Amino acid sequence: DLDISVAKLRVLEADHRSQQYRLQDDLVKRIPQNIEAAKKRIAGLEQDCRSVSDTGPQGFSMTVSGKSYTEKEKSEAGAAILESCKTVQGIKNTARIGEYRGFEMAVGFNTIKQVFELKLKNSGLSHTVVSHTVELGESETGNIRRIDNVLEDLPLGLNVERDTLARLQKQMENAKTELERPFSRAQELKEKTERLAQLDILLNMDEPREQEEQQEKQQENTTKEQQKSRTAEANPKTGERVTFNADGGTVKLTGEV
Repeated sequence: DLDISVAKLRVLEADHRSQQYRLQDDLVKRIPQNIEAAKKRIAGLEQDCRSVSDTGPQGFSMTVSGKSYTEKEKSEAGAAILESCKTVQGIKNTARIGEYRGFEMAVGFNTIKQVFELKLKNSGLSHTVVSHTVELGESETGNIRRIDNVLEDLPLGLNVERDTLARLQKQMENAKTELERPFSRAQELKEKTERLAQLDILLNMDEPREQEEQQEKQQENTTKEQQKSRTAEANPKTGERVTFNADGGTVKLTGEV
């Protein structure tokens, strides 16, 4: 059972070593990359929260395909958004169609969901990693409400990203701790491996003796068989039958065979 126990411990040790390799990869690449990405999203969302404008005292104002729409023209603005979707159907990239509350609007077709989507990006930033997606429906005014809901939920999205960053930083600390943790049964494996090696040495010492005894027994059996089979054929002239003694002498027996 000792060899089975050692084999199981070696499997556990190999699994621990694999986990250490994964932790090293997490610490060097995966977690730092995710932390950096989260920080960029947080920075973008913070800027978006500062940039999003209220409807203001003059109320609703949206630009679609170069035309401006006011509060009384919400329905027309929603219809203009749906109309612009017809020009981008089948195109992989989104197409810019206008602006609303400080955000650039672009529409595109999601081939997986088979729906039109509107992307919102901060108009005041030339480069940003943050965009906000609105799935468009068939209602003109309903789409305007969906866009407003996404913009109003920006602070909530910012809090989610901050929680994500905190969780990633915690993962980093946990990974560092786990990476420093040795194999918990290393001493047990060492002792059993040494004991197994000692037993192998003893077995190897006994093996030549057993082989020698086996060879002596085989030789003895061979000698007996040879003695049994040393009766010669009868002499065809004299009719005598000759047998051999154990010491090599002969005894002649006469008579017909």
